[in-house]
Amino acid sequence: MYPQAVDDKRAAINRLYQDRERMRTLTLGGLEQSREQGAADQRSARE
Repeated sequence: MYPQAVDDKRAAINRLYQDRERMRTLTLGGLEQSREQGAADQRSARE
């Protein structure tokens, strides 16, 4: 379940900033899932 209130969202983000390894794991996992779902284009938005 995702936090809904702004204060709850801030608290969740702050917990991730305190645990950089977990934040990295979640970020890389999300990127992997997006690639599996067809977001394989490696070009940046700046190109």
